Amino acid sequence: MMPRTDGRPYDLEAIIISQRCASCGICIGSCSFNAVNFPEKTEKAILQEIKNSIAAVKGSKEPVIVGIFCSYSASLKKVVDPVTHAVRGFPHVGIITVPCIGMFNTSWIEYAFNSGGDGLFLCGCQINDCHYRFGNKWLEERLLGRRLPILRQTADRSLLRVFWHSELDVDKLLNEIAEFTEDIKNKRQKRFLPEEASMKKSQWALASIALSIPAALVFYLSDAGHIFSNPEDSLAKLSIKHSGKRLVECDDFALLAKEAEKYREALKETGMAQMELKQLGNCTRERHPVYMEVYIDNDRRLAKSYAPNGWKKDGASFIYEKFVLKPTIHKVLIKMRDTADGNRFDYTFEESIDFKKGYSTVIDFDENNKKFFLR
Repeated sequence: MMPRTDGRPYDLEAIIISQRCASCGICIGSCSFNAVNFPEKTEKAILQEIKNSIAAVKGSKEPVIVGIFCSYSASLKKVVDPVTHAVRGFPHVGIITVPCIGMFNTSWIEYAFNSGGDGLFLCGCQINDCHYRFGNKWLEERLLGRRLPILRQTADRSLLRVFWHSELDVDKLLNEIAEFTEDIKNKRQKRFLPEEASMKKSQWALASIALSIPAALVFYLSDAGHIFSNPEDSLAKLSIKHSGKRLVECDDFALLAKEAEKYREALKETGMAQMELKQLGNCTRERHPVYMEVYIDNDRRLAKSYAPNGWKKDGASFIYEKFVLKPTIHKVLIKMRDTADGNRFDYTFEESIDFKKGYSTVIDFDENNKKFFLR
């Protein structure tokens, strides 16, 4: 959310940072007034697809059904006829695919019915197994009226069917489509959403008993002693969480604010303007790995690189190493760098440490003061 740049009401507006977009389309399904669009699959294009799908299967004697399928939920090669683009064995069911079923907007239901569709079949991943995490769950909440934009009360729910699908359930999917077709023909009123999974009281009781057994063992054994190695030895541990420097040092929010200011000025002077956001594509969040070397009594014991965490490689690197030592005073030297410069180290630690018998000495890194310390 950034300060508005078009002079309209409200202080903030949503800005999409393209390099962070997963292309799921959930934002389209979440908005009831066509505020967001994909260049490749706009809402206007999807509505035209719905219209074309209805026209393509209109000649069938069976009810005309529009199928909206998540591209990750079903094994489409097994389900879709490549010639007719309808469901195999069901020429009256045309299919439209979306990146995630969460992209589906509830307003499209009435559009499908008003365009000549006799039924609408929605197919998404199984609940709690969505490729984009919550797309199917959020759509379900909209259809149940628990999340905006909700399905209008005037919509005929008997002409709507939702199926949460696994690629292993092709036969079950086809059976569900056949049953939905018969329900429409016979005007049967059925629940349009699958029943929510719930546990019976007897199942809760059995689960409670089953969980209480390991819980009792944990409680009973919680004071049991644990010997990490030979009690005559000492242990040195590295336990560090540290983020490498960004590959490209830039502040994408600062760049966005700067472009917004340019936009406001141009709008005042000419009455029309366009924001230039391409430069944000170079503002990657990816970080350098953290490289570390450890010397104990001048003997190099570690030389290792630790990759950043996160899908976009923008998280911290986690370092956990341990060294078994004889209990005495040892000279410890640690060198660490978080940049690509292989000719220097950004942080060093050198100290003679008294390692006591049977004890662990942990070396950590203080992110605020940028130095190593013992704990």
